[in-house]
Amino acid sequence: MKNLLIFSTLALATSLVHAQGVNLSCSQAQTLFPLEAFTTEADELDIEADQSEISGKDNYHFSGNALLRSSEYFLAADDIGISKADESASATGNVRFQDSTFQITSDGVNAQKQGDSMIASIGNARYLHLESNANGSAGSIEKTVGGVNFTEATFTLCPLGNSDWLIKADSISIDEEANLGVADSTVIEFLGVPVFYLPQYRWVLEGRGSGFLAPTIDTYTESSNQKSGVQVRIPYYFNLASDRDLLLAFNQLSTRGSVIEGQYRQLMYGNDGESNGSLSVESQYLFDDYVTNQARWLLNTALDISLNDETSFEIKSARVSDDNYYKDIYQDADAGNTLTSYLSLSFEDEESGLKANLYGESKQALNNTANQYSKSFEISAEKSLETRLTPLDVSIVATSFSHKDVSKTTATRVHGELSTDRVYELNSGTMTTNAFLSTSSYLIDGASNQSRVIGGFGVDAIFPSQGQATLFGNATNTTLTPRIAYHFTPKTAQGSIPVFDTTDKFGGLLTYDTLFSGQRYSGLDRIANANDITIGLESNYIDPESGDSLLNVKVAQSYYISDQVVSDTAGVDYETRKHFSDIAASVDLALNELSFNSAIQFNPSTTSIDNRKTSLSYKTNSRNFISLAHANNNTNETIELYGAYPINASIHVFGGLKRSLTTGVTEKETSGFAYESCCWAVRVAHFKEKVSGMYDNSTNLELVFKGLGSSSSDMQLRLEKNIPYYRADLTQ
Repeated sequence: MKNLLIFSTLALATSLVHAQGVNLSCSQAQTLFPLEAFTTEADELDIEADQSEISGKDNYHFSGNALLRSSEYFLAADDIGISKADESASATGNVRFQDSTFQITSDGVNAQKQGDSMIASIGNARYLHLESNANGSAGSIEKTVGGVNFTEATFTLCPLGNSDWLIKADSISIDEEANLGVADSTVIEFLGVPVFYLPQYRWVLEGRGSGFLAPTIDTYTESSNQKSGVQVRIPYYFNLASDRDLLLAFNQLSTRGSVIEGQYRQLMYGNDGESNGSLSVESQYLFDDYVTNQARWLLNTALDISLNDETSFEIKSARVSDDNYYKDIYQDADAGNTLTSYLSLSFEDEESGLKANLYGESKQALNNTANQYSKSFEISAEKSLETRLTPLDVSIVATSFSHKDVSKTTATRVHGELSTDRVYELNSGTMTTNAFLSTSSYLIDGASNQSRVIGGFGVDAIFPSQGQATLFGNATNTTLTPRIAYHFTPKTAQGSIPVFDTTDKFGGLLTYDTLFSGQRYSGLDRIANANDITIGLESNYIDPESGDSLLNVKVAQSYYISDQVVSDTAGVDYETRKHFSDIAASVDLALNELSFNSAIQFNPSTTSIDNRKTSLSYKTNSRNFISLAHANNNTNETIELYGAYPINASIHVFGGLKRSLTTGVTEKETSGFAYESCCWAVRVAHFKEKVSGMYDNSTNLELVFKGLGSSSSDMQLRLEKNIPYYRADLTQ
């Protein structure tokens, strides 16, 4: 009897595995009957019954509240019979069984041993998996030599007595040797209504299995033509092996046509059996766009692999059939304006300090934006040297720049640099010195070659002092750090050098770190002259227990000896500037659930703030927060508002808004609500985004059966991108 029931519970456990795996949730303290205690001794067996009799020497019958209790299981029934002669057993009337994993109730159990196997049948059974709360019923459970068969079976992860969602199957067959389960005529019911049907459903008993995932239904309005449509996406997951899988999906857009999607993923392994990389391939194909009457497609591939301890290889390809694919078909206008495909081979030997890299890229412009320069080929090497006087870094990089516009200047740039830096401990602080010498050559296609040799040095000193203070009633450790730096780089005319990958860091919000970096430009095409002194002050209040910064205040300003600076405008050597920079200041406060961040750029000449960014957030959890952000660069003033609020324990609302106060135009808007019960959840979200003067609108519906995974991971990712702090995973 013991062997029979333990095997039956194991068979039931295998039927709980499905395509996405079970996410344990919604645990309840409900049971089919009060939990029973087991005996404390391994060989101890307690038998209780109102009546007992022995028929012959091998037949035992217990009746009237009969029960068996061991260290591993509990069995109770109105009648329990055991026959040693034919090695059979039976239990009838109010059968209750419990082990460490399951509770089962049924009308009766019959079992007989055949060789080393137990043949058994359980009628009209109910079961409960104690750990996951998975429960259901079966008209009968038949255990055979080859496996276990269930008829008229149900399964749910809702609490006992709650069948908001339910899986029904006419029959379920479990084959342990083949590690396979097969369910015939499978129906998923939601609130008593059938919502999904499969003639046959197969899954593996252990590990991930193949099967349909929940479909997605969305409504949308296209910005390009203002057509409204409905999108239905049905995905199917293939578990190919423990290290690889495949997701296929049929995606029907009523305004565009049918899209076939595929995503393949594979882990790579080295000779030692350890994972050393990954491969992924994503594709989408629309055979005939109803609007353009053309085939449209997307292909993304990525390979990242470690060839050995020092060498790694990475290749990424991102291509679409046309520059409006993401906006029209992918339904995401916020995918960016450029797709970059690249190849990279890297070498790094930490012991010798040698680094090398081989790189090449190709770019595709999106959303009717201009093409950008690409690094069609780049090779670089860097070596750290230890000398008697100071450590030295030697580097060289050669880059070939190309452009799809034939009117643009193209060239190959070779840049070599020797640099050093040292740190000196002072009585009252720390001083860091740095110096560099670089040479650059530009082999320009169809024009005169250009070259540049330039060097410079800098000194940066900090003088921190420590103390204690009270911040909002809390004791804190404090640091006050005056800082002064001097940078020198001679003025060198560079207007004849083309600009490929250089941007002006002063073009955005000026920061404390930018001023102390001593470098105005990113990239190598421009090296700004410097004969500057930068002074700053930083104050920090630190939690003595966690070491986290509670309040940080920074302010800095640079003073220039020369009123001319190297320009990043092609054909212009220098541009005029003031003898001092704007003042960069910032305040960052983090106190419990409250956070405040503000950065400003103050213009002393006009005594006005030329650029600012401010944000205020209050967050108790991912479903209860509010965040307000304001930015003004004197060209465009914007406000952003994000938040989520729980109406009650089951319902929360969320939203996000980005609006230009200068133009009065809403640039992006997200809103929605979610309902969560103990075993299912639903979320509706509306997305509105301005694209080329028009608006893209879409409304997404996400229905989640707890334990069966999410129906729309893309929707979850989009919400997290559009609403900072919102991390409400409905599957949990």
